[in-house]
Amino acid sequence: MAKYVELVGKPGVGKTATYIKLKCSKSHLIFHKNFQKNPYSISGAINNKIQSLRKKFHLRSHLSTTPEELLARFLHDNHRLADNFWEIVLRDNDPLIKNHQFHLINYIRKIFEKIQLIKEDLSPGHFVVDEGLIHNYKYFLPNNSGENLDQQLTQLFHIMHLPQGIVFFHEDISKVGDRTLTRNKILEKDMNLSKTDLNLSREEEIMDLIKCIQVLKEKKVEVLWVESHEDIDYNVQKITEFINALD
Repeated sequence: MAKYVELVGKPGVGKTATYIKLKCSKSHLIFHKNFQKNPYSISGAINNKIQSLRKKFHLRSHLSTTPEELLARFLHDNHRLADNFWEIVLRDNDPLIKNHQFHLINYIRKIFEKIQLIKEDLSPGHFVVDEGLIHNYKYFLPNNSGENLDQQLTQLFHIMHLPQGIVFFHEDISKVGDRTLTRNKILEKDMNLSKTDLNLSREEEIMDLIKCIQVLKEKKVEVLWVESHEDIDYNVQKITEFINALD
């Protein structure tokens, strides 16, 4: 089973830019090769897609690395995690999720396949994952109300295949709103928010993410904090040294 490190942080903090820079660096880190863009048909109703993904798959005697087989094995081994996700996806009271169900399912599916591929890999090094299960932890909380979040996270991480390390991209909360507006990538749920309200929304999300990181540290997951305003080459060096020092 290969080990992996996940890059975590709010949008715009430099995760993907750092990930790309890491891939270009002369290191012994391992990077996931993308599958074809969309190996699944996009025709048919979204409910049919959900039901097809939820089926119990018959596992072959050999390990195939096709996306379909990887997804099958992940769902077989992580049915509780998948059930939590379906519960959230099928909620009727969240219009944002309801309006983007297919895109969300496709996004999470790729993460499931990626994590399963890493689990089955026998490479001695560390994979680097940009946005994995931890980054998307809120899609797997059965009660995403914010109440007793520590307890919810503890229960969630008990059933989740955790990374050996987390690289957390920290951002000055006062600058999050400016960065979001500058990138012109505002989520649908934030479109009617003022700059002040946008900052408050991001602040709450960041505090929850920090709480998530704290629970992971209690689970003995190594964590590296990097500042998003630092030079990208400096952060790449720090991350490489951090990963090389992991057991």
